Amino acid sequence: MLAVALSAMACSDDPPPAAPEVFTPATGTDTDLTDPSTTLIPPAPEDPPEIEGPTLADFDVPCGRDAAPSPSSEVGVDDDVVVVGTGNDRGARFAGSFGAGMPEAVAAMADHCTALGGVAGRGLLVESYDAAVVEVADRAREQCTEVLAVVGAGYATPIAGLEPWAECGMPIFEPRPSWLVTPDPIPIEAHRFAWFAEPAAGAVAVVVPDTLEGEAMALTIASALTADGFAVVADLRFSLGAEPDWIEIADEVTASGAGLIHVEGSCADTVVPLLSAFGAADTVPLVTAGPSTYDQGCIASAAAAGAPVDRLLIQIPFLPLEDGDDAPVTQAFAEILASYAADVSGDALLASAAFWSFADAVDACGAELTRGCLQERLDGEGAGLTRRADATCRVVLGVDAGAFVRILPDEPGRLACAG
Repeated sequence: MLAVALSAMACSDDPPPAAPEVFTPATGTDTDLTDPSTTLIPPAPEDPPEIEGPTLADFDVPCGRDAAPSPSSEVGVDDDVVVVGTGNDRGARFAGSFGAGMPEAVAAMADHCTALGGVAGRGLLVESYDAAVVEVADRAREQCTEVLAVVGAGYATPIAGLEPWAECGMPIFEPRPSWLVTPDPIPIEAHRFAWFAEPAAGAVAVVVPDTLEGEAMALTIASALTADGFAVVADLRFSLGAEPDWIEIADEVTASGAGLIHVEGSCADTVVPLLSAFGAADTVPLVTAGPSTYDQGCIASAAAAGAPVDRLLIQIPFLPLEDGDDAPVTQAFAEILASYAADVSGDALLASAAFWSFADAVDACGAELTRGCLQERLDGEGAGLTRRADATCRVVLGVDAGAFVRILPDEPGRLACAG
Protein backbone atom coordinates (compact mmCIF):
# COMPACT_ATOMS: atom_id res chain seq x y z
CA MET A 1 0.00 0.00 0.00
CA LEU A 2 2.68 2.50 1.00
CA ALA A 3 4.80 1.62 -2.03
CA VAL A 4 1.89 2.55 -4.29
CA ALA A 5 1.33 5.78 -2.38
CA LEU A 6 4.99 6.72 -2.65
CA SER A 7 5.06 6.01 -6.37
CA ALA A 8 1.92 8.04 -6.93
CA MET A 9 3.45 10.94 -5.02
CA ALA A 10 6.51 10.87 -7.25
CA CYS A 11 4.43 10.91 -10.46
CA SER A 12 1.73 13.38 -9.42
CA ASP A 13 1.13 16.45 -11.64
CA ASP A 14 -0.39 18.38 -8.75
CA PRO A 15 1.37 21.62 -7.81
CA PRO A 16 3.76 21.34 -4.87
CA PRO A 17 2.37 22.28 -1.47
CA ALA A 18 3.07 25.66 0.01
CA ALA A 19 6.36 25.92 1.85
CA PRO A 20 5.86 24.62 5.38
CA GLU A 21 6.97 26.37 8.52
CA VAL A 22 10.56 25.24 9.07
CA PHE A 23 10.80 22.97 12.08
CA THR A 24 13.37 24.56 14.43
CA PRO A 25 13.90 22.52 17.59
CA ALA A 26 15.41 24.04 20.69
CA THR A 27 19.07 22.99 20.94
CA GLY A 28 21.48 23.11 23.80
CA THR A 29 20.64 23.47 27.48
CA ASP A 30 21.66 25.44 30.51
CA THR A 31 24.16 22.73 31.41
CA ASP A 32 26.89 24.02 33.70
CA LEU A 33 30.10 22.87 32.06
CA THR A 34 32.07 23.63 35.24
CA ASP A 35 30.34 20.60 36.71
CA PRO A 36 29.98 18.20 33.79
CA SER A 37 29.04 15.19 35.90
CA THR A 38 25.44 14.88 37.05
CA THR A 39 24.01 12.21 39.32
CA LEU A 40 20.84 10.85 37.78
CA ILE A 41 18.37 9.49 40.30
CA PRO A 42 14.91 9.51 38.74
CA PRO A 43 12.06 10.07 41.15
CA ALA A 44 10.28 6.97 42.31
CA PRO A 45 7.40 6.36 39.89
CA GLU A 46 3.95 7.19 41.19
CA ASP A 47 2.59 4.10 39.47
CA PRO A 48 5.37 1.50 39.17
CA PRO A 49 5.05 -0.95 36.30
CA GLU A 50 3.45 -4.22 37.33
CA ILE A 51 6.37 -6.58 36.87
CA GLU A 52 6.37 -9.52 39.24
CA GLY A 53 9.77 -10.30 40.65
CA PRO A 54 13.03 -10.25 38.70
CA THR A 55 11.58 -10.83 35.24
CA LEU A 56 10.98 -8.58 32.27
CA ALA A 57 8.47 -9.79 29.69
CA ASP A 58 9.44 -13.42 30.41
CA PHE A 59 13.17 -12.62 30.38
CA ASP A 60 15.00 -13.18 33.64
CA VAL A 61 16.78 -10.10 34.93
CA PRO A 62 19.49 -10.33 37.57
CA CYS A 63 17.91 -7.98 40.10
CA GLY A 64 16.92 -9.03 43.60
CA ARG A 65 18.72 -12.36 43.63
CA ASP A 66 20.07 -13.31 47.03
CA ALA A 67 23.71 -12.31 46.98
CA ALA A 68 26.02 -11.00 49.66
CA PRO A 69 28.34 -8.37 48.13
CA SER A 70 31.91 -9.60 47.94
CA PRO A 71 34.71 -7.21 48.92
CA SER A 72 36.04 -5.27 45.93
CA SER A 73 38.72 -2.67 45.39
CA GLU A 74 37.59 -1.89 41.84
CA VAL A 75 36.87 1.73 40.88
CA GLY A 76 33.17 2.53 41.16
CA VAL A 77 32.37 -0.30 43.54
CA ASP A 78 31.87 -0.07 47.29
CA ASP A 79 30.07 -2.23 49.85
CA ASP A 80 26.62 -0.98 48.91
CA VAL A 81 26.69 0.62 45.46
CA VAL A 82 27.98 0.15 41.93
CA VAL A 83 28.53 3.47 40.16
CA VAL A 84 27.67 3.48 36.44
CA GLY A 85 28.81 6.15 33.98
CA THR A 86 26.84 7.42 31.00
CA GLY A 87 27.08 10.52 28.84
CA ASN A 88 25.48 13.24 26.76
CA ASP A 89 26.36 16.27 24.61
CA ARG A 90 23.78 18.67 25.99
CA GLY A 91 26.28 21.44 26.58
CA ALA A 92 26.92 21.76 22.85
CA ARG A 93 25.62 24.73 20.88
CA PHE A 94 24.41 22.25 18.29
CA ALA A 95 23.89 18.49 18.44
CA GLY A 96 22.57 18.71 21.99
CA SER A 97 19.86 16.18 21.20
CA PHE A 98 22.26 13.51 19.92
CA GLY A 99 21.62 10.57 22.25
CA ALA A 100 19.78 12.88 24.64
CA GLY A 101 17.41 10.18 25.88
CA MET A 102 20.14 7.72 26.82
CA PRO A 103 21.28 8.94 30.28
CA GLU A 104 17.77 9.09 31.75
CA ALA A 105 16.96 5.68 30.25
CA VAL A 106 19.99 4.11 31.94
CA ALA A 107 19.09 5.85 35.22
CA ALA A 108 15.48 4.65 35.04
CA MET A 109 16.51 1.05 34.43
CA ALA A 110 19.13 1.25 37.20
CA ASP A 111 16.56 2.57 39.69
CA HIS A 112 14.11 -0.11 38.64
CA CYS A 113 16.74 -2.79 39.18
CA THR A 114 17.71 -1.30 42.54
CA ALA A 115 14.04 -1.24 43.59
CA LEU A 116 13.88 -4.97 42.80
CA GLY A 117 16.84 -5.56 45.14
CA GLY A 118 19.87 -4.50 43.16
CA VAL A 119 22.41 -6.69 41.42
CA ALA A 120 25.27 -8.71 42.94
CA GLY A 121 24.11 -7.51 46.36
CA ARG A 122 24.49 -3.82 45.55
CA GLY A 123 22.35 -0.90 44.45
CA LEU A 124 23.14 1.13 41.33
CA LEU A 125 23.98 4.81 40.99
CA VAL A 126 24.22 6.52 37.60
CA GLU A 127 26.52 9.46 36.83
CA SER A 128 26.03 11.30 33.52
CA TYR A 129 28.94 13.21 31.97
CA ASP A 130 28.28 16.10 29.57
CA ALA A 131 31.01 16.22 26.91
CA ALA A 132 29.50 19.05 24.82
CA VAL A 133 30.76 17.13 21.73
CA VAL A 134 34.38 18.31 22.05
CA GLU A 135 35.21 17.14 25.60
CA VAL A 136 34.70 13.38 25.33
CA ALA A 137 38.34 12.57 26.16
CA ASP A 138 38.20 14.72 29.31
CA ARG A 139 34.99 13.05 30.44
CA ALA A 140 36.44 9.61 29.66
CA ARG A 141 39.44 10.32 31.90
CA GLU A 142 37.09 11.35 34.70
CA GLN A 143 35.02 8.20 34.23
CA CYS A 144 38.18 6.11 34.50
CA THR A 145 38.64 7.35 38.07
CA GLU A 146 35.00 7.33 39.16
CA VAL A 147 32.83 4.58 37.60
CA LEU A 148 32.95 0.83 37.07
CA ALA A 149 31.68 0.88 33.47
CA VAL A 150 30.17 3.20 30.86
CA VAL A 151 26.66 2.24 29.78
CA GLY A 152 24.57 3.79 27.00
CA ALA A 153 26.59 6.97 26.57
CA GLY A 154 24.94 9.27 24.03
CA TYR A 155 28.10 10.89 22.70
CA ALA A 156 28.11 11.97 19.06
CA THR A 157 31.90 11.41 18.85
CA PRO A 158 32.69 8.46 21.16
CA ILE A 159 35.92 7.66 19.32
CA ALA A 160 37.53 10.60 21.15
CA GLY A 161 37.25 8.64 24.39
CA LEU A 162 38.70 5.37 23.13
CA GLU A 163 42.30 6.03 24.15
CA PRO A 164 41.66 6.95 27.80
CA TRP A 165 39.02 4.25 28.12
CA ALA A 166 41.45 1.66 26.72
CA GLU A 167 44.20 2.79 29.09
CA CYS A 168 42.04 2.12 32.14
CA GLY A 169 40.34 -0.98 30.71
CA MET A 170 36.89 0.59 30.78
CA PRO A 171 34.04 -1.73 29.70
CA ILE A 172 31.78 0.16 27.27
CA PHE A 173 28.24 -1.19 26.93
CA GLU A 174 27.37 0.80 23.82
CA PRO A 175 23.96 0.33 22.16
CA ARG A 176 24.93 1.81 18.80
CA PRO A 177 26.83 -0.04 16.08
CA SER A 178 30.57 0.49 15.81
CA TRP A 179 31.13 2.11 12.43
CA LEU A 180 34.88 1.59 12.77
CA VAL A 181 34.55 -2.19 13.12
CA THR A 182 31.74 -3.65 11.01
CA PRO A 183 32.10 -7.42 10.65
CA ASP A 184 28.40 -7.88 9.83
CA PRO A 185 26.59 -6.84 6.64
CA ILE A 186 25.01 -3.39 6.88
CA PRO A 187 21.20 -3.68 6.71
CA ILE A 188 19.88 -1.64 3.80
CA GLU A 189 16.33 -2.98 3.72
CA ALA A 190 14.87 0.55 3.86
CA HIS A 191 17.01 1.62 0.90
CA ARG A 192 15.86 -1.36 -1.15
CA PHE A 193 12.24 -0.59 -0.38
CA ALA A 194 12.76 3.05 -1.36
CA TRP A 195 14.25 2.03 -4.72
CA PHE A 196 11.36 -0.35 -5.31
CA ALA A 197 8.85 2.40 -4.52
CA GLU A 198 10.56 5.14 -6.52
CA PRO A 199 13.17 4.39 -9.21
CA ALA A 200 14.88 7.74 -8.54
CA ALA A 201 15.91 6.36 -5.13
CA GLY A 202 18.57 4.30 -6.87
CA ALA A 203 20.72 7.46 -6.71
CA VAL A 204 21.71 8.17 -3.10
CA ALA A 205 23.16 11.15 -1.23
CA VAL A 206 24.92 10.25 2.05
CA VAL A 207 24.74 12.98 4.73
CA VAL A 208 26.78 12.38 7.89
CA PRO A 209 28.57 14.39 10.60
CA ASP A 210 32.02 15.81 9.84
CA THR A 211 33.78 13.51 12.32
CA LEU A 212 35.92 10.38 12.20
CA GLU A 213 32.78 8.39 12.98
CA GLY A 214 30.99 10.16 10.15
CA GLU A 215 33.79 9.29 7.74
CA ALA A 216 33.55 5.63 8.77
CA MET A 217 29.76 5.73 8.43
CA ALA A 218 29.97 7.20 4.94
CA LEU A 219 32.51 4.63 3.73
CA THR A 220 30.58 1.71 5.19
CA ILE A 221 27.20 2.80 3.86
CA ALA A 222 28.57 3.73 0.43
CA SER A 223 30.29 0.35 0.15
CA ALA A 224 27.10 -1.52 1.04
CA LEU A 225 24.95 0.54 -1.32
CA THR A 226 27.38 0.30 -4.24
CA ALA A 227 27.63 -3.47 -3.80
CA ASP A 228 23.83 -3.62 -3.99
CA GLY A 229 23.64 -1.65 -7.25
CA PHE A 230 22.90 1.84 -5.92
CA ALA A 231 24.73 4.90 -7.23
CA VAL A 232 26.14 7.14 -4.48
CA VAL A 233 25.96 10.53 -6.19
CA ALA A 234 26.77 12.84 -3.25
CA ASP A 235 28.80 12.49 -0.04
CA LEU A 236 28.02 15.44 2.23
CA ARG A 237 29.18 16.41 5.73
CA PHE A 238 27.75 18.71 8.37
CA SER A 239 29.48 20.20 11.40
CA LEU A 240 28.46 19.39 14.96
CA GLY A 241 29.80 22.70 16.26
CA ALA A 242 27.03 24.96 14.99
CA GLU A 243 23.72 24.54 13.18
CA PRO A 244 24.41 23.60 9.54
CA ASP A 245 22.95 25.43 6.59
CA TRP A 246 20.37 22.77 5.78
CA ILE A 247 19.03 24.70 2.79
CA GLU A 248 22.50 24.65 1.24
CA ILE A 249 22.80 20.92 1.88
CA ALA A 250 19.34 20.38 0.39
CA ASP A 251 20.39 22.35 -2.69
CA GLU A 252 23.48 20.14 -3.07
CA VAL A 253 21.33 17.01 -2.81
CA THR A 254 18.98 18.39 -5.47
CA ALA A 255 21.88 19.28 -7.76
CA SER A 256 23.29 15.75 -7.41
CA GLY A 257 20.07 14.21 -8.70
CA ALA A 258 19.68 11.98 -5.64
CA GLY A 259 16.24 10.53 -5.08
CA LEU A 260 17.19 9.09 -1.70
CA ILE A 261 19.14 10.52 1.24
CA HIS A 262 20.85 8.35 3.83
CA VAL A 263 21.28 10.56 6.90
CA GLU A 264 22.98 9.90 10.23
CA GLY A 265 22.01 12.12 13.15
CA SER A 266 19.31 12.88 15.67
CA CYS A 267 15.68 13.40 14.77
CA ALA A 268 15.36 16.99 16.01
CA ASP A 269 18.81 18.34 15.17
CA THR A 270 19.44 16.66 11.83
CA VAL A 271 16.77 14.61 10.09
CA VAL A 272 13.75 16.89 10.44
CA PRO A 273 15.61 20.17 9.69
CA LEU A 274 17.04 18.56 6.55
CA LEU A 275 13.60 17.42 5.45
CA SER A 276 12.17 20.86 6.24
CA ALA A 277 14.75 22.44 3.97
CA PHE A 278 13.09 20.67 1.04
CA GLY A 279 9.68 22.10 1.96
CA ALA A 280 9.48 24.51 -0.95
CA ALA A 281 11.04 22.14 -3.48
CA ASP A 282 9.10 20.60 -6.35
CA THR A 283 10.17 17.15 -5.17
CA VAL A 284 11.38 15.86 -1.83
CA PRO A 285 13.74 12.87 -1.84
CA LEU A 286 12.98 9.88 0.32
CA VAL A 287 15.10 9.84 3.47
CA THR A 288 16.42 6.79 5.34
CA ALA A 289 17.44 7.24 8.96
CA GLY A 290 18.31 5.13 11.98
CA PRO A 291 16.86 4.49 15.46
CA SER A 292 17.64 8.02 16.72
CA THR A 293 14.74 9.15 14.50
CA TYR A 294 12.36 6.70 16.16
CA ASP A 295 11.02 9.51 18.35
CA GLN A 296 7.25 10.01 18.36
CA GLY A 297 7.42 13.44 20.02
CA CYS A 298 9.85 14.76 17.42
CA ILE A 299 7.90 13.32 14.49
CA ALA A 300 4.55 14.59 15.77
CA SER A 301 5.94 18.11 16.28
CA ALA A 302 7.55 18.08 12.86
CA ALA A 303 4.35 16.88 11.18
CA ALA A 304 2.38 19.63 12.93
CA ALA A 305 4.88 22.19 11.58
CA GLY A 306 4.37 20.91 8.05
CA ALA A 307 7.70 19.11 7.58
CA PRO A 308 7.37 16.34 4.95
CA VAL A 309 7.98 13.51 7.42
CA ASP A 310 5.90 11.15 5.26
CA ARG A 311 9.09 10.89 3.15
CA LEU A 312 10.92 9.14 5.98
CA LEU A 313 11.92 5.48 6.16
CA ILE A 314 13.41 4.51 9.53
CA GLN A 315 15.36 1.35 10.33
CA ILE A 316 15.37 0.11 13.94
CA PRO A 317 17.07 -3.07 15.27
CA PHE A 318 14.19 -4.09 17.53
CA LEU A 319 10.46 -4.65 17.40
CA PRO A 320 8.60 -1.31 17.54
CA LEU A 321 6.05 -0.22 20.12
CA GLU A 322 3.50 -0.20 17.32
CA ASP A 323 3.64 -4.03 17.36
CA GLY A 324 1.81 -4.01 20.71
CA ASP A 325 1.66 -7.43 22.34
CA ASP A 326 3.94 -8.81 19.61
CA ALA A 327 6.79 -6.70 21.06
CA PRO A 328 6.59 -7.57 24.78
CA VAL A 329 10.13 -6.55 25.74
CA THR A 330 9.85 -3.19 23.96
CA GLN A 331 6.54 -2.60 25.71
CA ALA A 332 8.03 -3.53 29.10
CA PHE A 333 10.97 -1.15 28.59
CA ALA A 334 8.59 1.63 27.56
CA GLU A 335 6.45 1.12 30.67
CA ILE A 336 9.47 1.47 32.94
CA LEU A 337 10.78 4.53 31.08
CA ALA A 338 7.39 6.23 31.10
CA SER A 339 6.86 5.49 34.79
CA TYR A 340 10.07 7.39 35.55
CA ALA A 341 9.10 10.23 33.18
CA ALA A 342 12.01 9.28 30.91
CA ASP A 343 11.93 9.69 27.15
CA VAL A 344 10.61 6.71 25.18
CA SER A 345 12.56 6.81 21.91
CA GLY A 346 14.84 4.61 19.85
CA ASP A 347 17.93 5.89 21.65
CA ALA A 348 16.31 5.42 25.05
CA LEU A 349 15.21 1.87 24.26
CA LEU A 350 18.66 0.90 22.99
CA ALA A 351 20.30 2.43 26.08
CA SER A 352 17.88 0.42 28.21
CA ALA A 353 19.00 -2.75 26.45
CA ALA A 354 22.63 -1.78 27.04
CA PHE A 355 21.90 -1.41 30.75
CA TRP A 356 20.46 -4.91 31.01
CA SER A 357 23.50 -6.32 29.21
CA PHE A 358 25.61 -4.56 31.85
CA ALA A 359 23.44 -5.86 34.71
CA ASP A 360 23.69 -9.43 33.35
CA ALA A 361 27.47 -9.06 33.16
CA VAL A 362 27.69 -7.78 36.76
CA ASP A 363 25.61 -10.71 37.94
CA ALA A 364 27.73 -13.20 35.98
CA CYS A 365 30.96 -11.78 37.40
CA GLY A 366 29.64 -12.05 40.95
CA ALA A 367 32.55 -12.12 43.39
CA GLU A 368 34.94 -11.18 40.57
CA LEU A 369 33.39 -7.78 39.96
CA THR A 370 36.18 -6.16 37.97
CA ARG A 371 36.41 -4.24 34.73
CA GLY A 372 38.34 -7.14 33.22
CA CYS A 373 35.52 -9.56 33.97
CA LEU A 374 32.93 -7.18 32.50
CA GLN A 375 35.10 -6.74 29.37
CA GLU A 376 34.74 -10.46 28.72
CA ARG A 377 30.94 -10.18 28.84
CA LEU A 378 30.23 -7.17 26.63
CA ASP A 379 28.08 -9.08 24.15
CA GLY A 380 25.05 -9.57 26.39
CA GLU A 381 21.55 -10.03 25.04
CA GLY A 382 20.07 -6.82 26.48
CA ALA A 383 17.14 -8.60 28.12
CA GLY A 384 15.93 -9.74 24.72
CA LEU A 385 15.42 -6.35 23.02
CA THR A 386 18.40 -6.80 20.72
CA ARG A 387 20.36 -10.02 20.24
CA ARG A 388 23.82 -10.61 18.84
CA ALA A 389 22.38 -13.33 16.64
CA ASP A 390 20.15 -10.70 15.03
CA ALA A 391 22.86 -8.07 14.49
CA THR A 392 21.88 -7.49 10.86
CA CYS A 393 18.11 -7.53 11.43
CA ARG A 394 15.87 -4.47 11.22
CA VAL A 395 12.27 -3.33 11.07
CA VAL A 396 11.54 -0.61 8.50
CA LEU A 397 9.01 2.02 9.54
CA GLY A 398 7.35 4.79 7.62
CA VAL A 399 5.37 7.80 8.84
CA ASP A 400 1.68 8.32 8.08
CA ALA A 401 -0.27 11.27 9.51
CA GLY A 402 2.54 11.90 12.01
CA ALA A 403 2.56 8.32 13.34
CA PHE A 404 4.91 5.41 12.69
CA VAL A 405 3.67 2.54 10.51
CA ARG A 406 5.37 -0.80 9.90
CA ILE A 407 6.54 -1.40 6.33
CA LEU A 408 8.99 -4.30 6.39
CA PRO A 409 8.26 -7.00 7.29
CA ASP A 410 4.55 -6.29 7.16
CA GLU A 411 3.78 -8.86 9.87
CA PRO A 412 4.11 -7.66 13.51
CA GLY A 413 6.68 -9.45 15.64
CA ARG A 414 9.14 -10.07 12.78
CA LEU A 415 12.37 -8.46 11.57
CA ALA A 416 13.98 -8.32 8.12
CA CYS A 417 17.55 -9.60 8.11
CA ALA A 418 20.44 -8.88 5.73
CA GLY A 419 22.06 -11.63 3.74
